[in-house]
Amino acid sequence: MSKVTSIDVQGCDNEIIIIACQTAGSSVICHLKSGYNAPVSYTVDPANILSSGSYNLTVIGINWGGSGSFKVAISGDSPVVLEGGGTEPGVAYSKTIPMTV
Repeated sequence: MSKVTSIDVQGCDNEIIIIACQTAGSSVICHLKSGYNAPVSYTVDPANILSSGSYNLTVIGINWGGSGSFKVAISGDSPVVLEGGGTEPGVAYSKTIPMTV
């Protein structure tokens, strides 16, 4: 399981929710709204808001209509970029990855 040092939301059209889950419950890392492909920049160090331990990090992208796109860069031991989207209203993107803090 990779240690995560930052979560950087770089694209959000229209709504993105990022949640960290453990067996005892979940914590919302962020909930952002934007549109019309406007630039988005939100970076957080999960160690500043979560207790140390193992989590499942879930990114959910919601499209209100038209085209939706989402991009989240995860930095740490194994950097990864999560991105996707779609044209149908509703959940247009979702991905869960394991992480440690």
